[in-house]
Parts: sequence; structure tokens; C-alpha cells
Amino acid sequence: MVQYLCSFFFDEKVHLNSLYWRQGEVTTDFWTLDKINGERMPEVPLFVLTSDRTFSAAEEFSYNMQTQKRATLVGQTTGGGANPGQMVRLNKELGVFIPTGRAINPITKTNWEGVGVIPEVKVSPEETLDKAHELAREAAEEFRSKRNAEFKLALQKLFKSLNSYAGKTSDAEIEKRIKHSQKLGLLAENEINGLGYEYLMREKKPEVAEIIFKTNTKLYPTSANVYDSYGEALAMNGKLEASVKSYQKAVELAVKNEHGNLELFRENLAKVKKQLSGSQE
Repeated sequence: MVQYLCSFFFDEKVHLNSLYWRQGEVTTDFWTLDKINGERMPEVPLFVLTSDRTFSAAEEFSYNMQTQKRATLVGQTTGGGANPGQMVRLNKELGVFIPTGRAINPITKTNWEGVGVIPEVKVSPEETLDKAHELAREAAEEFRSKRNAEFKLALQKLFKSLNSYAGKTSDAEIEKRIKHSQKLGLLAENEINGLGYEYLMREKKPEVAEIIFKTNTKLYPTSANVYDSYGEALAMNGKLEASVKSYQKAVELAVKNEHGNLELFRENLAKVKKQLSGSQE
């Protein structure tokens, strides 16, 4: 569970912790997971509340986030249980917990056994929640301001690349800007498609539209709709053979995914095939 929770707060492979087992002298490494059931939040400010009752797995999560400099801990020093083990019965009335392994953090090369995880912001139990909320609110405002500035700059660079199109030498720049905007969450499939039609129909720049639609096929390769739109731009640019291939891909994907516009895609394919046939006569 610790490994799973930590994975939500990183967008790259991160070595979180290791467990050394006395029996067999085996060490097991724990890394962030490649797949999670949800959205990753690698840049969102994170604050973890701790107390002297925070123990074991909860301590590992806190320690992992702290040592990776991914979170700020607020509260009190934790209980100090890092090493796994088991209860050994000495007799009918007496048992003792004996560690059978040792946690090894990849950064500190040690763990929190017996000493606990010490928060960066030490406050009393009564102050912990209010202090964490105060810090989180300040961090959120700063994060939002930086994000909005990043969004604005990304869109400025995107439209600059679109409006200063100079042939094939601009293709890579446009693709890079679209992909960056998509990664930031500014553009999704439908927005990119809409942008393509903006340049295809209103701006009368089919060459620009073509690279927009082409980029969309790279970002969403299982979407029938993006291949249909790409085929339309290719046809307008006189690239009929490439247009046929794109429309065929749209039809194949529409059949596979039971797309509602399958018949429309077939009609578009038939039209460009007829156009191609006429041009070859």
C-alpha cells in the first residue's frame, strides 16, 4: 500500500525503500509503480501530518516523501517502528517481538527505527491541522500562480509556431508545442482536433492543419476520429494516396471500436478514393 500511495506523487521511476531479510540475506527493493488507478500528481504541493501515534507503514510513507523531498511533514516525531519482524513465544506466558528484517532507505542508507520520523515543521498536536492547512493554502496559491504563468507561456509559444509556419522546417516545432500543451493538460484530443479545423477552415492554412492533425494521431493513435480529420487535411493538400491510408485507418479503428460515425468515415474514404481514381485517369 505504501508503494502504491507513493506512486501517485511521482512521474518517474523512483527507488522508495528496500527491505533486507536476515533469513537468506535477501534484499527486496521497492520502486514507484509503472501503473496506478488514477492521475499522477508529481508537482502538487504535499503536506503530511504526523504524530507520536504514526507508526510502521505510515512512517515509511512519511519517510519516503521526506527523503525524496516530495513533501513537508507537519506535527510530531513518529513512533519509530521501521524493521519488520514477528512475535516469538518464549513460553506460555511470555513472548517477544524479534525483527527479521531491516528497512534501508536508498538516500539515507538507514531508517527511522527507534528514533521516529522527525517533521520539518514541529508543532503541538492541537496546532498540527491548522498549521498544515495554513502552509498548504500558501503553497497552493504559489503553485497556481506558477502554473498559470507556465500555461500562458506554453500557449504563446504554440500559437507563435502555428502563425509563423515556414514549411517542413516548422513541423517539428509545432508538434513539440502541441505535445507540451497536451502534457500540461491544456489540450486534449477534441481541443487539438478543433484547433486543426480552425486552421483548415477559418485561417485557410491547410499545411498547418495537416501537422496539427498528424500530431493528434501520434498522441491518440487509437482514435478513429483523428485519422478521419487527418485524412481530410491531406486531401486538401493534394496528398490523395496518404489521405486514403488515413481514412482507411479511421474506418479500421471505427469498426474495431464500434464508433458511431463509422458510415461517415466510410463515405469520406469512398470520396477520396474516387478523387484519387479520377486524378490517375
